[in-house]
Amino acid sequence: MSVKMPEKPKFPKGLLIYLLIATAIFTILLFSEGVGMVEYKIKGYFQLLAVFDGVPLAFYLCFFIPECRRYILSKTNYEQYVKEEEERQRKRAAAQAQARAAEKTRQEHIERERQIAIASQQNDSPWAIKYCTYPCPHCGHYKVRYAKWEDKRASVAFWGIHSSKLGTNYKCECCGEMWE
Repeated sequence: MSVKMPEKPKFPKGLLIYLLIATAIFTILLFSEGVGMVEYKIKGYFQLLAVFDGVPLAFYLCFFIPECRRYILSKTNYEQYVKEEEERQRKRAAAQAQARAAEKTRQEHIERERQIAIASQQNDSPWAIKYCTYPCPHCGHYKVRYAKWEDKRASVAFWGIHSSKLGTNYKCECCGEMWE
């Protein structure tokens, strides 16, 4: 695997301008009623400043500091930087392979459910559950059946005629969603 040198991280000018403008606005608001009122408003000022300046700055620094660390490591100890980057690339490739395998397994499971739904339509037993042959619009599984009164009973008992489940016709057994 080839590892390239990282670019020097730059603090974005837009964030700096935002922080300066937000601080200026809150300072103007603090002194807008006169210097005598400052001691009463100072707690609220720092709370607003923490929310509007501190939160975006902390969120950005969560990404900026690791980038700075990688850049400094690449300049001071290139061999260690290469080892870490190769390990990071291996982990990313393993995670992608695992995600592909999980998606393939999920698709196979859904296809088996579709086959079961098709077979259930041909079952003549009055006690057998007949699944619909189209997938759930919420999760994509084929365990969709007609909604029974037992599925709606608790909601109707609580909400009465205003229950959202009163007009539903289908229920997914995988995610539990009901719809018309």
